[in-house]
Amino acid sequence: MFAALAEDLGHAVAMSFLATFTSLLSPRIGRIDAAFKQKDREDLITALLSLQASATMAGAAQLQKTTTRALMADPIEDQPPEPLIEQLTSEAQDFTRAFRSFEKDPGFPRTDH
Repeated sequence: MFAALAEDLGHAVAMSFLATFTSLLSPRIGRIDAAFKQKDREDLITALLSLQASATMAGAAQLQKTTTRALMADPIEDQPPEPLIEQLTSEAQDFTRAFRSFEKDPGFPRTDH
C-alpha cells in the first residue's frame, strides 16, 4: 500500500501523511469515545467516517474494517462503546508500531534527496 501512496504523492509526502495519520489516531479514537458517551449520533458517524477514510488511504486495513463494521450497527449510538474503543486502540497501536519499524528500516529505499 505504501508503494502506491508513495507513487502518487512522492516518498516524503507519503511518509508525512502516515506520520500525521498515526499522530492523530489517539485524538480520533478519543472523539469517537466522547461521541459515544454523549450519544451524539451525528458526531459519532462523522468521527467514524473520518477514521475509516484516512485508514483506507493509509493502508490501515484493520482500522478500516473495524470502523466499517461499527458504522453498520444500528442504532450506532446505542452500541456498547468499550469493545469498539478497545479494538480501535489496539489496532492503532499495532499500526503505529508497524509504521515506526517501517520508518526506521535502513533497507527501505529513499527516493527523495
